[in-house]
Amino acid sequence: MKPARTFGALGLVGVLLGSAAEGVSAPPAPVPAPTPSQAAPTAAPAAPPAVAPATFEPGCFLGEVAQGPNKLLVRLCLEQSAGWIATGSLIQAGVINQHCTDVSVSGNQVACTLDARGTPGTFEGEVSADGVSFRGVLTLKAKGQPPSRLPFELHRWIDPTSSANCLRVTGEIKTPGGGIPIVIALAEVPPPIGPVATIDILQQGVSAWPMLVKKLATGAYQLTLAAGSPATFTLAVAPDAALVGMFEQSGFKTEIRLTALTGAEATGAARPQDPQPPFPYEITEVRVSHPAAPIQLAGTFTMPPHAVDEKLPAVVLIAGSGPQNRDEAIMGHRTFAVLADAITRAGFAVIRLDKRGIGASSGEFSTATTFDFATDADAATEWLKSQSNIDPDRIGLIGHSEGATCAAIVARWQWEETPPIHPVAFLVLLGAPGRPGHEIMRWQNDRIMQAENIPAAARESIDKLQGALLDAAIAKEAPEALQAKALELIKAQAVLSGSEELVAQSAADEASQAVVAQILSNWMSLFLTYDPRTAMSAVPCPVLAIAGTLDTQVDAQVDLSNVEAALKHGGSSTTIVRREGLNHLLQPAKTGSPSEYATIETTFDPATIEIIIDWIKARVKK
Repeated sequence: MKPARTFGALGLVGVLLGSAAEGVSAPPAPVPAPTPSQAAPTAAPAAPPAVAPATFEPGCFLGEVAQGPNKLLVRLCLEQSAGWIATGSLIQAGVINQHCTDVSVSGNQVACTLDARGTPGTFEGEVSADGVSFRGVLTLKAKGQPPSRLPFELHRWIDPTSSANCLRVTGEIKTPGGGIPIVIALAEVPPPIGPVATIDILQQGVSAWPMLVKKLATGAYQLTLAAGSPATFTLAVAPDAALVGMFEQSGFKTEIRLTALTGAEATGAARPQDPQPPFPYEITEVRVSHPAAPIQLAGTFTMPPHAVDEKLPAVVLIAGSGPQNRDEAIMGHRTFAVLADAITRAGFAVIRLDKRGIGASSGEFSTATTFDFATDADAATEWLKSQSNIDPDRIGLIGHSEGATCAAIVARWQWEETPPIHPVAFLVLLGAPGRPGHEIMRWQNDRIMQAENIPAAARESIDKLQGALLDAAIAKEAPEALQAKALELIKAQAVLSGSEELVAQSAADEASQAVVAQILSNWMSLFLTYDPRTAMSAVPCPVLAIAGTLDTQVDAQVDLSNVEAALKHGGSSTTIVRREGLNHLLQPAKTGSPSEYATIETTFDPATIEIIIDWIKARVKK
């Protein structure tokens, strides 16, 4: 029917070329000023002795499972709805909040199966009488190998943002390749849980990943992030509630200062735009069967009030790259939840889905490409066409970033069918790339260096080395040749940043290996070479394309101009809108850097939402 990303857990130091979240990384921004009004997490009073429950309370368990010399960080969460539902995360494999199968709960006995990249793992064990620990055996069944049985002990865990004393801090890890913006949430929870923490790393598509936390005798915290190589933060609370200390990974060390967030962000509270009940429309949890793959895509379908026999226009929301859920949740913002709410209130049915292998959707995320995600969006349109209250001739797609590329691909497929059967009626492209990925990456890397005031001659030298690596990848040179070029680039970046003494040879070797692994992944291989204009130039339906002038992940001038030219070449009725002062998420921003995302209160610029709604209303009038 349609043509058919390896995002392993790359080390932080290895992310020197681009962003796993949007195909490009972002320039560093100034660290926010300290905010002494934010209190540091304080130890909560001890909880009273636990009383053995008749059955354990729903919740999450976190811990490491030893597999030979390696340790796998696992989080299992169990909740009760109509029955028991389990979701599992295997952090090193990039499996996050994936729904488990074969869930069985009887008293304190629990069993469930988590599929991690095609290797099913079955957890069988018992929750302790006090509900604090979950002990048992994990049975892994890798293809072609006998089953392996691994003992485990997981401990009760909660999201730190649910704690009243949560401290949320933001800053950058300074690496030879530039700055990596992060947000850490840290809280002291009453015993027996103790301190808990999560981390957001936008450039790697990491959102609220759990960390192992140890409180040292000095009062400092040691936070460990499970990755290809574990990364460790040793942080002390400063008088202004900042966390200061050292970041270490694979021989690379750098000092780090993370400043406290304030307001709603300090407590992890909902954003002002985040939709709150009661809702003036129907909300249904749905599952969409993929017509060409053995997967089901889970999501949320919202339906505005309508007459029984009325046929409504509808929209499919398509998220940007990375392991996105149905809400396209980034740094505390639920971008698609906000957009879906506004569009549904305006009279449109809306479907938004967890990506394959993410959240409640089955399938394999890590090996999928942009074309695979496009087939998923195409399946969503077919599902809408099968709904009795949806007008099949008034279905449109709204795609963000890579999702915009997917939207154009789906539109081309549907319009090129012979004859077209209810092809998509319109497209809205948000922050759409308008050239191949290797060009975007080189533009973006130069923008980072300009932001750091690096002289033109040095920028030109780095660009030459990066270009050589990307060209070699496109030419499919041997991994050994790619690693040599990656190592040369990494060392040059280290010299340029004055941190060559901080980068051990082993760290440089590991970073170069990580870069090669990323650049050879299914997703990146396609991203580097695929030109989104190929599909855009064959789209005849009306298109609205919007970009923010402060977008640092695609160029609002070059990319949007390319998008416009491609669409007009295909004969589309095209509307191009550049929104002054908005970033890649269409938020009002100061610099546009992703490091600002967590500190911005607005999830989606309201005026831009109105532009989208007014435009699609005009296109679906009968």
